[in-house]
Amino acid sequence: MFRVEPELATSLPGGLTVERLVWLFVGLGVVVRLVRYGLAFPLWCDEYQLSANFLDRNFSQLLLPLRHNQVAPIGFLWIELAAVRVLGFSELSLRLFPALCGVLSVFLFRHVARQLLRGIPLLFAVAIFAIAYYPIRHGSEVKPYSSDLFCSLVLLAVALRWWRAPEQARWLWLLAGLTPIALSISFTAAFIAGGISLGIAYTLWHRRRIAGTKSVAVVWLAFNLAVGIAFLGLLRLNVAAQYDATQKEMTTCWADGFPPWRHPLELIAWLAEVHTGPMFAYPVGGENGGSILTFVCCCVALVELFRRGRRDLALTISGWFALSLVAAALHRYPYGSHARLSQYLVPAICLLAGPGGALIIAQLRQPKWQTAAVRLCLVGGGLLAGGMLIRDIAHPYKTRLDQDHRTFARQFWTAAPDAITVCAQTDLGLRLYDRTFETSYLCNQRICSPAHRNGPQPVRDRLAKGEQPVRCVVFHSASGKRDEVAFDAWMEQMRARYDLAGMESHHLPLSNTRNDLYDFYLQSYDVYRFTPRAGGGSIGTPEPMVRGNAAATTSR
Repeated sequence: MFRVEPELATSLPGGLTVERLVWLFVGLGVVVRLVRYGLAFPLWCDEYQLSANFLDRNFSQLLLPLRHNQVAPIGFLWIELAAVRVLGFSELSLRLFPALCGVLSVFLFRHVARQLLRGIPLLFAVAIFAIAYYPIRHGSEVKPYSSDLFCSLVLLAVALRWWRAPEQARWLWLLAGLTPIALSISFTAAFIAGGISLGIAYTLWHRRRIAGTKSVAVVWLAFNLAVGIAFLGLLRLNVAAQYDATQKEMTTCWADGFPPWRHPLELIAWLAEVHTGPMFAYPVGGENGGSILTFVCCCVALVELFRRGRRDLALTISGWFALSLVAAALHRYPYGSHARLSQYLVPAICLLAGPGGALIIAQLRQPKWQTAAVRLCLVGGGLLAGGMLIRDIAHPYKTRLDQDHRTFARQFWTAAPDAITVCAQTDLGLRLYDRTFETSYLCNQRICSPAHRNGPQPVRDRLAKGEQPVRCVVFHSASGKRDEVAFDAWMEQMRARYDLAGMESHHLPLSNTRNDLYDFYLQSYDVYRFTPRAGGGSIGTPEPMVRGNAAATTSR
């Protein structure tokens, strides 16, 4: 696809070939991803908000709108629930599918890039993809971002095979079969399929006078029909319900990802900001123009694609961005404001940034400058990957507060092996406080409490016997208001056979920001300790109270 001046190929250190370095970066990318996954970071907010939906739902119930303002494709949800059912509820089981998508994506990207690039452009593209932070991070998170990226690569890989032999319809049939599956796993596969359809249409039009093109065009129509049916079917099955349930919160949360079409000057500034911000942070970059170099490299490569006659691929990649922008204009999906929501565009960005960077370096006048630039990029990439690896090992958590919560949960749920430790909410069915931010507590309870590994404990008979000390945790947000009637009724039942030996409270913040929501995110464990009363009366657990709606952050 791209050719760079021969001098650039001599820029590698002696004894090293492009192919060897490509596999070196592939291996480095896999190692960084596996290490991060194996370190089992504690769940953080976006993750436990979604993961809480796997605590007590079955497969059919996941078709209903998710709790805690979450949205996710039904295929992804079912895969996650299957992993939890088979392997238990843990950080590793929840992240297994995203991790597999992340690791496989490294090999698949190398395969895709190999079909399009040679020499230094190939090496740069693979290196950028392998060591970029966001694909590594999201490859170990309980969210569908890694599968967005993987589905994008799968569909592109099949389309490229067809472009190599456009007279053969079997690759289009395979694409028609795979796309509905991809749509069930990734919302953004719709953008990828649309862009690929546009590129295929250009090729078919360009070959319209060649024998056999009409029969292939029929398969292309079948592909589009399959995409349309799958999209509308999934929309009716669960996507529309999720969108309706979260539209208000999501629109507010994603406001900076929607273009201000009615204000031309603001639109120009917005487009400049999103295209030089986190969406293009590969291998590095950030807000306030921090990714401008990558964006320039991509523009150079895209122009070169058109110039060299690969308009099919150029239209496909442009279609991905254009369709995403249209969706953002309709307030259906944000564009560019959050790197995690743009993972499906990562293959295109890396495929353009690699050769674009190589083309820019090739314009340097002196061969020694070219050599220095190539080697600096490769060494910098290796150091970046090494730095991320060291950072993950030294600080195996996203935030220190997440680590503190899991550490506390591990200690709390195993602190009194001689007592029956129960949760008023999950084990006794009591809702004693309103407005409680509970997802972190519920997920860490399931992960860290041996007694809760398989769900709520059947403790009614054990409590009725009154033979062991009891620790009962009443969890709530610090700002929550207690239901005094329900609390007094529960305490009266407990005192029928137990004496209240004491009460203690533990408070753990989920946010360092002192604002109006600080007390809402301040997690409170109120622990009531009971000892058996000799000759006490019988006791039963109250009927479960109506559960209130736990407030939540907004996230996809």
